Amino acid sequence: MKRIGILFLIVVAFVSTGCRTHTHLAGFLKPVAPAAFEDHSSQDSVKFLVFGDSGTGSRLQQEVASGMWQVCAPDGRANGCDFALVLGDNIYHRGVSGPNDANMRRKFESPYSRFGRFDFWLVPGNHDWMRTGSVQEEINHTLKSDRWRMPFNHYPIPGLPKWLHVYGLDTTVIFDARYDDKRPPSAGSKRAARLENAEAQLDAVKTALRSQTGWTFLFGHHPVYSTGMHGTGNGNQGVIPSIESAIVDELICSGGIDIHVYFAGHEHHQEHLEASCCSDQAGAVKFHQVVQGAGGKLRSSKKRVNRVAKQKTLIVEYGFALVGVSPKRLAVDFYGYDEQRKSWRKRYGFKEYR
Repeated sequence: MKRIGILFLIVVAFVSTGCRTHTHLAGFLKPVAPAAFEDHSSQDSVKFLVFGDSGTGSRLQQEVASGMWQVCAPDGRANGCDFALVLGDNIYHRGVSGPNDANMRRKFESPYSRFGRFDFWLVPGNHDWMRTGSVQEEINHTLKSDRWRMPFNHYPIPGLPKWLHVYGLDTTVIFDARYDDKRPPSAGSKRAARLENAEAQLDAVKTALRSQTGWTFLFGHHPVYSTGMHGTGNGNQGVIPSIESAIVDELICSGGIDIHVYFAGHEHHQEHLEASCCSDQAGAVKFHQVVQGAGGKLRSSKKRVNRVAKQKTLIVEYGFALVGVSPKRLAVDFYGYDEQRKSWRKRYGFKEYR
């Protein structure tokens, strides 16, 4: 496959000031053009990894990296997978401090070094936004790395076949903007800045994905639905309201975008939920949500059914997903580490056909 470059012409600007989670500064972010990435546009099938909440530098992260290598490279080369989606919280606990921060090497480059030149497409998580300038440094690292690909805080993945469309969102901005709160923000406020960037992201998704044919996937950090602590806390009943308002109400129901799978992290487990939404319209719209937040951390959860989505599986094991897709078929497999057998194995899977 030839390697190609692309110019990402995404520019958003607005005035903002500082806070602990610095998402109000998103308007000052500058996109970069990846020097190279794999061109998959002529392929009749694509296979990719999905994982998140990985950047700990811990033994768990190293184990997951080893498991992904075993699945993708049974012959010692990473030719069994085409790329990876990384779902945020790329560098714990406060992102990176500058271009020479050793955490970038220890918590990303080193764990995945065996993959060589391989595209890991990343979006920011809330921990990547904890330090002023961190997300811009992560974007800039795209120009230096053989693996790290984060050309902006939201973007479409380039070089895919015409039947496959994948868009990455910065859901931390959307969450911090309290997108579900329909009251207008105060002029010049931090919420106004966040909301402006959140709306710019959603407009960009509509432009990129509306009227597209084939498979359409979104990936971001925060889930819409979750049985973990973030989805069930504060009386949320398994729903994160601001993310539901943006993705379900704005993109799927009002925007008419046919999203087949939304991949998210934030909760440190593996979960598959099937949602039925837009029921006030003629016929409900169904989509899958895959939570993969066990790439470097693990947190207990429970089997629950929330008020909207049906839980198909919950796996409280660190691990990742492997997605195989062709024009007519989608297969998503969850992999976990069996402590007793000391081996990686497929724990769950689902398929869909067009």
